Amino acid sequence: MNDSGPVIDSFLNSMGIPINIPAKDFFFGVVRIPADSSGSQEEEAKPWEIIFRIRTQSPSQARSLFTLITMARLFLGQISFTEASGNSRDMAALFFANPPVQEEECLVIRTGPLDERSIALLFNMFSLYSN
Repeated sequence: MNDSGPVIDSFLNSMGIPINIPAKDFFFGVVRIPADSSGSQEEEAKPWEIIFRIRTQSPSQARSLFTLITMARLFLGQISFTEASGNSRDMAALFFANPPVQEEECLVIRTGPLDERSIALLFNMFSLYSN
């Protein structure tokens, strides 16, 4: 999604999170988490994860966003989204489940493991919070 800053900001504001993300581009994908090294997971049993990649104007903006997300993670504690009720705090816990990774002017965020039910709940929340 090009020029995604205003869209992301609107989404965050609708959840009561008053911050602005300096996003130039936004990409997300849903992928299966690879099986463990023993190969014991069957294809249907593998959980999913969502990967978000936010490209900012510069590496310094990505670093600032990295710092903001890292600090937010400290205040959230350990909440499992799959056990969550679907409120905005639970959604934040989903996005902050893993530490962000900075790659130049991009920030990569990976969710925790999700099953199909949780992914459906997540997309339902997106449609609920989006204008």
